[in-house]
Amino acid sequence: MELFRFMAYSQILEFTNTGKQLPDAIGELNATRSTITDRLPGAQHVMLTLRLRSGENVCVSMFDSLALAFHTKLDSYGREPRVVIATSVNPKVVGAMTKVTNVRAVEVPHPMGQGEEKDLRNPSKKVRTYEGSLYTLTGFGVVRSNNNFRLSDASFSIRFNEGTSLEKVTASARPILMELFRFMAYSQILEFTNTGKQLPDVIGELNAIRSTITDRLPGAHRVMLTLRLRSGENVCVSMFDSLALAFHTKLDSYGREPRVVIATRVNHKIVEGRLFLNGTSSTHLYFDSETAAGKEVFDMYDS
Repeated sequence: MELFRFMAYSQILEFTNTGKQLPDAIGELNATRSTITDRLPGAQHVMLTLRLRSGENVCVSMFDSLALAFHTKLDSYGREPRVVIATSVNPKVVGAMTKVTNVRAVEVPHPMGQGEEKDLRNPSKKVRTYEGSLYTLTGFGVVRSNNNFRLSDASFSIRFNEGTSLEKVTASARPILMELFRFMAYSQILEFTNTGKQLPDVIGELNAIRSTITDRLPGAHRVMLTLRLRSGENVCVSMFDSLALAFHTKLDSYGREPRVVIATRVNHKIVEGRLFLNGTSSTHLYFDSETAAGKEVFDMYDS
């Protein structure tokens, strides 16, 4: 029933850039980067970093309809897989990394629960991380961020490797701020529009909600919030797919329509002269008095 053509890394290199062989690849999924979940403009592109059984890292690239099919399969699977098989890949060398394109992906269940990480120096050991906790990170690499596949607006990215260690810290000599929003004035947001260089946070009074979910419209899930900034301008915050569903789940549990909404790390664009703030994979939403910043604005409107 199964007839895969797995090759050793050295064999894959022999056929790189020749187009003579389209082997299958199997490896542990270390990272997923996507222009779809991050709402980046241009062609739809998904990149998977797989660690082969022999230890080498390769990049599996999927484009357009195949990239969308991957996300559809991932959403239906319900969690991130640990092992991925990619069949009939076209191997190429780009820079210093082997890249395989035009693939069909099959995932194998991930045995680790959400919130668990492997200690890379001891693969059999797991480290559970908790939101709000403080950790020290050692033995990592620092690389310049890829402008085409950025998960944040930071200039550099931290890359884990075999020597990376994560240790929980019980106390810190420095106070840790519970809230650290990066609100920008409307004029500042416009300066960075369509550049992808900044992913600011935004706070405003909720004036309207439009949703394909509550309106039972066909197609992709989408929610659009019209927020009135403190300076008076109206902006549109757009959320898609899983983020749109998460908004509705939060709204249902909240029990009423909020007056003040905070949306973090939004990607801002001008469309037909109107400013749109698109949610990203790192966007979080806060209602009314859930934060000190939100409570301040809520009390201002309520007075």
